[in-house]
Amino acid sequence: MRKFIFKALLVIVFSLAPNLIMGLVRIYYADRNIPYKINELNRTLTTNVPKVPFEPLYITSITDMSKDTFKNIRVIRDEYGFSNCVPNKKPTILFLGDSFFNNTHVSTDSGIQSKCNMLLGSNLAYNIGFGGCGGFKVYNELMNKHFFEVPKIIICEIVERNLFKWLQLKNELLQNQTKTIDHYYYGIDLVFGNNFKELNKSRIFPANRNFGRKYIIEGRPIYFYHDKLTHTSGENLDRMVSNLLFTQEYFNKKGTKIYFFIAPDKESLYPSIFGKSQMEQIQSTFRSKGINIIDIYPELSQNPAQYYFDGDTHWNIKGVNVFFDALKKTVFQADSATLKI
Repeated sequence: MRKFIFKALLVIVFSLAPNLIMGLVRIYYADRNIPYKINELNRTLTTNVPKVPFEPLYITSITDMSKDTFKNIRVIRDEYGFSNCVPNKKPTILFLGDSFFNNTHVSTDSGIQSKCNMLLGSNLAYNIGFGGCGGFKVYNELMNKHFFEVPKIIICEIVERNLFKWLQLKNELLQNQTKTIDHYYYGIDLVFGNNFKELNKSRIFPANRNFGRKYIIEGRPIYFYHDKLTHTSGENLDRMVSNLLFTQEYFNKKGTKIYFFIAPDKESLYPSIFGKSQMEQIQSTFRSKGINIIDIYPELSQNPAQYYFDGDTHWNIKGVNVFFDALKKTVFQADSATLKI
């Protein structure tokens, strides 16, 4: 019996040791030497395989949210873990954002880079969107490493509930702040928290595994991220306008035109349940101040069930198409000379 217990303990130790070492490496180096190579919740990187089935089993064990998002999704990751089918070190148009640009919702070959290249007829796009990012820390770090050349056009996206992150854009650019935290997890971190520093956020606690709110709408169960609207104060909206105008001018001096895009929270598209959102006010304010925006809120709000997954807060392929219709009208036509179309 003792031998059995001893062998069992050895198996456990040697099974956990690689993950433990990786966690310690991440603490020591702060992930600076492996900034974007991701193994998010055991997701497999694919740099040489054109298409790989993606079935994240952890989703179904946590919540009903996201089940339909990941059904039949095929994921391709480049050498840095970004969602791109083909490399591009000299992008004309760069996509920077969070999970909406990270293609967590559609197959990579139907996603941001592929769709853009197909519409433009050439490999002009590169996508550095990934979950949790909403500013220029990733951009700064990759530029400092000469990972790619300065693009002619940047599309900067943020999901509505994280809009507050745009209050930091000016500081990120002036101070050249780079990515300092990692939003992804390696093995044992799933139990003990990210880098062992956030035990209170560990997935070992049920409260951190259960998220989303379900409403029955027209006989269908529809899931939302939370049950309230995102609120932006007037003071923060003024500060945000100042930040975005500064950012536009900052890139304009570098010969780059930047557009800003807010991915609406799903709650904002159901005013009969959650009340009227601020999206129209925010977009109108940005537009009146001369900020370059891409606005798809009016289209999505007409029939959100058509454009969003029932069990997730991300748009589906129809939502992606709405975004690219707006991109064609707002960006491709205005910058056709730059894009050579």
